[in-house]
Amino acid sequence: MRNPRPQRGDNLPVPYGYPNDDQPTLPMQQDAHLRYDPLPADIYSAPTQVSFTPGPFSPFLSAGLFAGALALVALTYIAVELVFGGDWSDGARAAGGMALALAATTLIVAMVRYIQGRHAGTTLGLSALMLIVLLVVGVGSLSQVQGLHLAQARSFERSGVYGGAIQEYALYGESAPQSADIARVYDEWGASFLAKHQYGNAAARFGIVVSQYDKSGQPYALAQQKLYTTYADWVQAGGNVPYASAINAIASYRTSAACDQSCQSKVGAVEAEARYLYGAQLAKANQFTAAITQFTSVQKLFPKSDYAKQSYQSAAQAYWSIGQGQLTTSCASAVPTYQTLAKSYANTPDGAKARTALSAPQSVSGTVTHAPSNPLPTLYLAKSLNPNANNFSFSKDYSASLNSKTGAFTFKNVKQGSYYFVTERDLGTQIEYTYLKYSQNGKPAPVTVGPLCPVNIGSYNY
Repeated sequence: MRNPRPQRGDNLPVPYGYPNDDQPTLPMQQDAHLRYDPLPADIYSAPTQVSFTPGPFSPFLSAGLFAGALALVALTYIAVELVFGGDWSDGARAAGGMALALAATTLIVAMVRYIQGRHAGTTLGLSALMLIVLLVVGVGSLSQVQGLHLAQARSFERSGVYGGAIQEYALYGESAPQSADIARVYDEWGASFLAKHQYGNAAARFGIVVSQYDKSGQPYALAQQKLYTTYADWVQAGGNVPYASAINAIASYRTSAACDQSCQSKVGAVEAEARYLYGAQLAKANQFTAAITQFTSVQKLFPKSDYAKQSYQSAAQAYWSIGQGQLTTSCASAVPTYQTLAKSYANTPDGAKARTALSAPQSVSGTVTHAPSNPLPTLYLAKSLNPNANNFSFSKDYSASLNSKTGAFTFKNVKQGSYYFVTERDLGTQIEYTYLKYSQNGKPAPVTVGPLCPVNIGSYNY
């Protein structure tokens, strides 16, 4: 059907002209008097106002959100425990925090829905229940943090995870020197090492209790006894024994109130052995003074011990070794060492050698400068001397020749004592005497020959 051609006078605009009935063409030129009326007002309409009220959560959705929240709390705990390796309290703290965060989210969502018009009692009830449960879970988890430290500590202790147990007891709030729990765990830890003959590790654990937990009661007393047992077994077994620590621990137990007379006798025997072995170890390392301290302590503290006689002999050997070293470095310092040997260890081979050495004769040497050479003077050591010019005389106990080139001389095998240093020169018609060593007032001064050490009287001008 063809569209009717618009006529003049119609109240409709004619946007296009139709030159024919078949095909539209470009707009035609309109007459100047053509009038266009606006479109009727009822063609337009105001925008439609749309209001939205959220629909209610279905029971399945509500239950799913509730279960999901609880599952997230549980997953948080598991992640902290298994993935990040936290302890029980770390997991409880994280889970409690998550539960409180979800509780806050639940409260915010419920308030927003209420403002938007969801006033249904079921919705509000479910939100309140979920909020309460999450609050209870959150607050309950956080309140159990300290208790979980204690529970995990006891679990670790039962399982033999002693380091973890000690850490958890410390996090629970226990500390030195009173903590009986921590001290007990150290005792158990040390006992486990002792059973495996791992003496060093055992001694370290018992030693911590003895040094740091002296107010822990029974665990402290047990640690003292076990520390002694550890070192006693270690000394018997030999090996790399830390004798200084062992002796301190053994002596401390021997003198404690827990050790009666019978105990003291038994512990004393172990201490004597440890001191002797320690002295032998020190002597082997050329630490002779420290070795003598251990040997003499055995003789003093445990005179009836089997190791007392061995310590006596070993102390003499150590003194002899010290004296030999002193002879080459500072001979005078060797004299007291040899005297100790000769006096306190007279019935030992080293004491006998020291006594002989102390009484042995010594050499006396020196030099004389500007001595006449034709003839050379003869040198004497004289026990007695009469310096009177008219009746000069002296005893000729030891004589020595003078080296014409160097002026050196040596008197050999001179007995210990005091001597005057005198020269004699035969001039044919007379004999010339002089003494070379004299005091500041011009009187003859003696040369002293002492034990052990050769004497060098220095250089003298003829």
